[in-house]
Parts: sequence; C-alpha cells; structure tokens
Amino acid sequence: AKIPDIEKCLDVVATLQAKRGTGEALTADFEVSEEKYSQARIEETDSVCLWLGAIVMLEYSLEEATDLLQKNLDNV
Repeated sequence: AKIPDIEKCLDVVATLQAKRGTGEALTADFEVSEEKYSQARIEETDSVCLWLGAIVMLEYSLEEATDLLQKNLDNV
C-alpha cells in the first residue's frame, strides 16, 4: 500500500516543479476526512509539507521532497 502513495506524492511534486515559473496554478482535490473532499488552488510554490509519521509533518523544498520520496520508494 505504500508504493502507490509514494508514487502519487512523487507525481504531485513533479507537477509542482513543472508548473514553477509558468504562472499557472494547480487545482487539486484532497481528502479532508473519510469520504469528505475539498478543492485547493495551489499557486507557484517552492516547498511542500510531507507527513513523516503519526503526528510529524515537515516542510521540504520540492527538490528535497523528490529526493526523500524517491529514497523511500527505493527502500520499500
């Protein structure tokens, strides 16, 4: 179950990197709670926040996030 989640995160980070410098926002649907979703408009960004554990979230640059996610994918 971890591999699809990590791959999905890598895709999102890659999309954010591709949109950087274009002035184009990204529209994303995200889960707020079980079976409840909302929509967000993400303007150009240089960082993302990743859940590392049950109560730990850290902010990473897009490049750092890609490296961390790829390392996690390689270790699964």
